[in-house]
Amino acid sequence: MLKQFSEELSGEEQALLDKWLQQSPANRAFYNKINDEEEFRKLLLSYHLNERQASEERVLNQLFQKINGHRSEGKRKTGNMTRWLAAAAVIAIVGATVYLYVVQKRHSPTAIVAQAQDIQAPSSNRAMITLADGSNVFLDSLGNGQLVQQGNVKLVKLANGKIAYQAANAPSEGGAAVLNTLRNPRGSKVIDMQLSDGSHVWLNAGSSITYPVVFTGDERKVELKGEGYFEVAPSSSPKGGKRRPFIVTFPSPLGGGREGAVEVLGTHFNVNAYGDEPATKVTLLEGSVHVAPLFKENGSGLKLKPGQQAVVNLSTYQLISHPNLTQVMAWKNGLFEFDDADIQSVMKELARWYNIDVSYSGSRSQHFVGSIERSKPLSKVLTMLEKTGAVTFEVKGNRVIVKE
Repeated sequence: MLKQFSEELSGEEQALLDKWLQQSPANRAFYNKINDEEEFRKLLLSYHLNERQASEERVLNQLFQKINGHRSEGKRKTGNMTRWLAAAAVIAIVGATVYLYVVQKRHSPTAIVAQAQDIQAPSSNRAMITLADGSNVFLDSLGNGQLVQQGNVKLVKLANGKIAYQAANAPSEGGAAVLNTLRNPRGSKVIDMQLSDGSHVWLNAGSSITYPVVFTGDERKVELKGEGYFEVAPSSSPKGGKRRPFIVTFPSPLGGGREGAVEVLGTHFNVNAYGDEPATKVTLLEGSVHVAPLFKENGSGLKLKPGQQAVVNLSTYQLISHPNLTQVMAWKNGLFEFDDADIQSVMKELARWYNIDVSYSGSRSQHFVGSIERSKPLSKVLTMLEKTGAVTFEVKGNRVIVKE
């Protein structure tokens, strides 16, 4: 498998690799072994698949141990040079910051690599806010500063691209709530918004959120479609000073006609509620949340502790005690993170980010594990997936055909 990637080695790295190979027959035997595609996949799976939250550094360390284990007892060495040489042997696979490999459910036919045309990663934000009067504010076409004023609340765009609702004076609590909707379409960068109560929302591509310009009453309620990460500020009710919860409602998966809810008192959490996904996932990073069931007969819901996840679908909800938090937060941190993800899940993420249409020709049986920077153009991402040998792609304009 290294043969497929050897062109990525620099001259210095190739020299170090050659030196390492000459040190012992065991080194050469191990190198030959990992050049066999099936053997190398088995090696990767044995070190990483059962510990899916391991970082790239951890994968490298385990491979270093394997390499050293194949050296003769008389020639075992430690130190930075050994690690350098070992790194040269695997650098073409994992790269400096990105690694990717495939978990094959069954043998797939030999793929013919198709050249993908470039579709660039989003370089700007195409989000818009629909105001209470129905007019739209397109954020990428406006400069910094005040965008609009609604009552005594200003909507401003800051120098870092974040938008914020700022009260000109003490916000009024009387009357009906004035609602705005922020829509972040497919093919748009993640947007950061501060609500009037000081809470922050990060909205992923292909998502929307509806919220009051000023929160009134004894609760703060917003409606999310898609994916958002929340950092909720504490807030007291205007009457009696009682702490008022922050509630995120979301539609049931796959258009089931029901509404779920997350009730919060002050915390950091992620909600993935895309309409084309089979389940909604609520993941708690800090604080405490209560996830209400879609149906009352399903019980009282789930109360999450930090590091836990609730998975909600039309008929059931379950608690995941140790979700892959790196994978959950990857979108906010500028990464695609695949944790035994099937090809359809992978392509849904790419479709939202690059604003592409996807169709399939094949069994759709492949699963992937790995990390890729979201700043890369689509062609680079597809090429990385193709190099696993599991799939190929044909690109026609804005349409990508997946072949296995």
